[in-house]
Amino acid sequence: MLLEAIGFGDAASGPRFGEHAREISKNLPGVGFSTVSVSPLRNALAVVQEDFGAEIARQIADRVAPQPQRTRFTPAVGENASAYVSEQIQASAKWLEANGDRAIAIDEAAQVAAMSERNFLRRFKIEMGVTPSDYLLSVRLDMCCRLLVETNLPIDKIARRCGLGGGGWLAKLFRKHLATTPTEYRASKRPMSTS
Repeated sequence: MLLEAIGFGDAASGPRFGEHAREISKNLPGVGFSTVSVSPLRNALAVVQEDFGAEIARQIADRVAPQPQRTRFTPAVGENASAYVSEQIQASAKWLEANGDRAIAIDEAAQVAAMSERNFLRRFKIEMGVTPSDYLLSVRLDMCCRLLVETNLPIDKIARRCGLGGGGWLAKLFRKHLATTPTEYRASKRPMSTS
């Protein structure tokens, strides 16, 4: 809105911000805006890219609208799912994601879906492509991966915060699912410090 107030929005039809900006902005990183029309932010990023290069435009886009880092375990409704996922199963999957840091009983997730435990287990597996327990494990491993990269917390504390008991169990899960240790994962995903 600020860019529109200073004239960038109206200038989008002009020669510098019209089709040229639209073409440049197609190559910009996703910043969460509709591609139906060129937004003022995309116009501004197109100008930055033209004047200073794609890397600077990408850095600005990341600061303005950072995209969450996806890990191998990032749960996404529909990624392994069937063509149709009911609202009840979606709601229970989102509930599992929101409560993954605590002890969860399957009957709690079944209650969110307003189903019997047996029907919930069957429907979740059919619609999501994994069991609720496997889905919960992926949620917890995803949380661990994020905390390993984004914080300096000890491994044991991360495991407890993510509902996985302790560091020994987390290390065992990492070896099984990622063929690495949590410490090695942290070191490999963090940017190298320049000195």
